[in-house]
Amino acid sequence: MALTRSENRRHISSSGRKRIIFLAVGALVVCAVLIIIHVISNWQFKSYSERYIDSNENVNAYSYYQFGDNVLKAASDQTSYVTDRNEIIWTDRYDMTDPQTVFCGDHCAVYDRNGNLVRIYDKNGLKNSIETTVPMVTASVSDKGGAAVLTDDGNNVWIDYYDASGELISTIKSQVTANGYPVSMTLSYDGVLLAVSYISIYNGEYYSNIVFYNFGSEGKGRTNNIVSSFNYENELVPAVRFLENGSAAAFCEDGFYLYSGKQVPEENGFVESEGQLLSTFVSRDNIGVIWDMPKSEGTVLELYDASGKLKMSKTLSFSYTSIDVTNDEIVLSNVGQLYVLRKNGSVKYDGNLDVLIKDIVALKNNRFVVLGEGSFRLITLG
Repeated sequence: MALTRSENRRHISSSGRKRIIFLAVGALVVCAVLIIIHVISNWQFKSYSERYIDSNENVNAYSYYQFGDNVLKAASDQTSYVTDRNEIIWTDRYDMTDPQTVFCGDHCAVYDRNGNLVRIYDKNGLKNSIETTVPMVTASVSDKGGAAVLTDDGNNVWIDYYDASGELISTIKSQVTANGYPVSMTLSYDGVLLAVSYISIYNGEYYSNIVFYNFGSEGKGRTNNIVSSFNYENELVPAVRFLENGSAAAFCEDGFYLYSGKQVPEENGFVESEGQLLSTFVSRDNIGVIWDMPKSEGTVLELYDASGKLKMSKTLSFSYTSIDVTNDEIVLSNVGQLYVLRKNGSVKYDGNLDVLIKDIVALKNNRFVVLGEGSFRLITLG
C-alpha cells in the first residue's frame, strides 16, 4: 500500500530524528573519551605504595639502569638482569676495574674504561665479547648490536668498528695532533654512522671538531670513512648523541648543534640559551636540556624534537641529583624527593619518599625501583 503524503512526512521525520540522536550520542561518546584521555595524561598522583623490599642489596657495588621491562645491574665483576623484585633473569661474570655502560635501543654494552674488555648484551643475555690490545677510552653500541671502540696507545687514538657478530670491520687511526683528543663518541641506531667529538688547544684557545664516519657504502672510498666534519673555534663540545631517526645533537656550554642526514650529516641548526647548561639527555626522539637561567629565573628543563622545535619547558623548584629518562617520562630525584614529569609538561608525581635515594629506575605501569642505603625497593604510584 502506498503511503499518503502526511504518512510519508512522518516516516521521514522519524528516521531523521533517529539519525540526529545517533550523531549526538556519538559526539558525546567522543567528547567523553577525549576528556578521559586528557584527565589520565595530566593526572598527578599524590601517594605511592611499597610493593617489595630487599634490605640486603649492596647498592654501592652496582650501577642501575632501565633495560626493556626490567633492571640491568652493572658492577666490576658481573652484570645482572633482574626483575622489579630483584629476581635474577641472567648473570654474566667478568673482571673489570672501571665498568661503564652505554645503551642503544634493544642493546647495551658494558666496557672497562682504561681496560681491554667490552661485553655486549640484549635482553636475553650476553651477545658478544670484545677484547682490545690497547686500553679503551670509550665505547658505543648500536641498536643492531654492532660496536665502536676507541682506544689510546699513548701516541694515537684508534677507532675499531665491529659488526653484530663481533667481526672487526674497520680500524681507523686518528692523530691527536691533527684532530684533537676524543671526548665523546656515539653510534647511530642503525650502526652506519659514528660521531666523535674532538677537543684541542692551540695557542691557549679551545677548538672542537665534530667528525662523522660512515661504515656503509657511502663511506667506502672516503679517507678514514669520514663523510663530514665541523669545526668550532673557542667552543667546547663535550658530548654528541644520536636520535633514532638518524639526527644528532652536539652539546656545548650555551646550547646544542643539530645535524641531519642518514648518510652524510649536515649541520641544520643551533639551539641557544641565555643560561648555563647543567644536564643533557637524549631519548629515541627527543633532546632534553636543563639550564641554570640568569637573573634568578631558576632552573629550567626544556624538551626539543629532532629539528630543534621546543616541545615543553618547565621550571624546576628543587635541586636534583639524578635523572632517568624513559620514552614517556623524565624522572628526577634527590636524596628524599621524587619528581616525575610527563613529556607533555604535566607533573605525574612530586613528593618525598620514606627512604634516602641513591638511585632510581623508572619502569612501565607507574613502577619505580628505588635504591636506598642497602635496599632495593619496588614502589608504585597511587
